[in-house]
Amino acid sequence: MKLCNTLFAGGLLLFASISSGEDLLSLYARHPSSLGARAAGLGQVGLAMVDDGSAALWNPANLSWLRRTEISGSILRGSSRITSRYQLDGRDTDADLAYVKLDHLSATYPVPVYRGSLVWAFGYARLRDFDRQESIRAATLQDELDDTGASTVYYAALAGQVSRTFHAGLTLMYHRDEYESLFSRYEERSLFIRELDKLEMSGIGVRLGGCFTPGGPLRISGVIQPPIKLDVEWSRKLVEGPDSPGLYGNNYGIRLPLELGLGISWRERFWQVGASWTWQDWATAEYTDLPAGMAQVLSNMAIEKGYQGTHLIACGGEYSIPDTDLMLRTGIWYRTLPFSDSVIQRADEDTYYSYWNYESESPHWGFGLGAGYLFDQVLALQLSVNWEDMEYSYLDPTWEDEDYYRITTGDTRVTVRLAVQYRM
Repeated sequence: MKLCNTLFAGGLLLFASISSGEDLLSLYARHPSSLGARAAGLGQVGLAMVDDGSAALWNPANLSWLRRTEISGSILRGSSRITSRYQLDGRDTDADLAYVKLDHLSATYPVPVYRGSLVWAFGYARLRDFDRQESIRAATLQDELDDTGASTVYYAALAGQVSRTFHAGLTLMYHRDEYESLFSRYEERSLFIRELDKLEMSGIGVRLGGCFTPGGPLRISGVIQPPIKLDVEWSRKLVEGPDSPGLYGNNYGIRLPLELGLGISWRERFWQVGASWTWQDWATAEYTDLPAGMAQVLSNMAIEKGYQGTHLIACGGEYSIPDTDLMLRTGIWYRTLPFSDSVIQRADEDTYYSYWNYESESPHWGFGLGAGYLFDQVLALQLSVNWEDMEYSYLDPTWEDEDYYRITTGDTRVTVRLAVQYRM
């Protein structure tokens, strides 16, 4: 029993490293960004097909198709179940979470022009939820994480028809991200230590989009989002533990990688179908301005070896029921794991990494269903349900490359969105 406790105590340092912000990048890499009820119902094919106010953060060029002033907003209800299992212990531990959040607000205004189109858009969006609960145990020890927060942006966008066959758009984004993590460790069901970490991230980014219409109902779309530098303020408070209470922290930076995307859509009478591909190489992300120069070198080495590029492939379709104002939509997407299968050796006996030998135990994929209804060509309601599932495993970074030190995590999420659009 003592041996099992000793082994597991090392493995639980994984949670501590995440809560301390050492693995801050995983918050952005683990799940793709998402917003808007129509895009969710289409299976994340927003790049190729969405042309409402949320298009500013999918493909800003699609805003140029709007011809009327529009105000829109959406809310979401999310729920998740995370199942963790330490191979050495063999027991599953489930953690369930549910929440209701504001998803998106936007206003778009087409400017009267002599030829082509010119559209402004302003808004707020919740791109990623950091809300997460996780629990893992073995023998008499148990660690729990209770995370809250989100990646949010305020944006302004401009789009227009540049020529008869080409539309372009640009979005300026101000990121204001917040993350809190409450880490608790229990020994023989008694609280041993509890720490609260707080991180605030802020920065400015841009997103460029284009849409080519060679003729007929075909659209070919593309987007590029250059790397975004976020300034990070981190603090940790020891809420309860064997040491005296204290508060400490530091400031540093993180640079998120370049994002590229391509999409295609086709409209034929009552049907519209589309597909998209999005790529980000997470191994090119990096930490900056860390207090100790060697810590920055080691952290970036861990990113380079422990992360890899992700490909998100999505396809979806929408059907407008004849002689009604009802639209039905569905879609599906698949995404590769952002963590690599590399084994990163410890730099020294006091340095641990949580990037060891990741394996995808089941595909990371999602499925969407949605519907929309237009009232008197003025008010539109959009509803979507999105289901997402993934399972991956990794080795306890404090021990040798043996499968009985492997930790498996299953992550299932269901998100319901309701959007309202008012067209003037």
